[in-house]
This record gives sequence, structure tokens and C-alpha cells, in this order.
Amino acid sequence: MSEVKNNVNLFSVALKSIAFAWQTNRRLLVILILLNVFQGSIIYLQFTSFSAIVDEIIKIKLGTGTTRELGLMQLKGKYAELYTMQAKRYLENEEKK
Repeated sequence: MSEVKNNVNLFSVALKSIAFAWQTNRRLLVILILLNVFQGSIIYLQFTSFSAIVDEIIKIKLGTGTTRELGLMQLKGKYAELYTMQAKRYLENEEKK
């Protein structure tokens, strides 16, 4: 019961804070609300992108997907650099045999 009471108290404090902010500086409050909404949108987009990557990694672990589907080589970042370096050394070792 005390947990519910604490949540109610927290909610009433939040409402009082919002009311105070609205009375003192409405423009700033609206800007902060918009920033939080946009930040939430960005976080959602990042989460869905991350979720898609995790899905592809799970497919790879299950043997039903490949690293190509992640598109890491097309980004030409660190993964592509390391993959190319490893492939080059592998081919050099194969030629020596």
C-alpha cells in the first residue's frame, strides 16, 4: 500500500511542478516537452534499428542467416576493415600451401 501512496505523491509533485513551469515560463516548458517527444522518437528509431540487428544476429546463430544480411561490409567501417584483413591473410596462407 505504501508503494501506491508513494506513486500518488510522486504524481502530485510532478503535476505541481508542471503547473509551476507552465505559470512561470510556458515557452520553455513547451520546448522541453517537444524535445522530450523528439528524443523519444529518436530512441524508438534506434531501438527498432537495434532490434532488427539483433534479429539478424539470432538468425546467424541459428544458421538461417548470414553476415551479409547485416550490411556491415557496405558500411566500410571497422568490420569491413577487419574482415578484409582476415580474408587477405587467409588467402596468403592458402597460397603458401
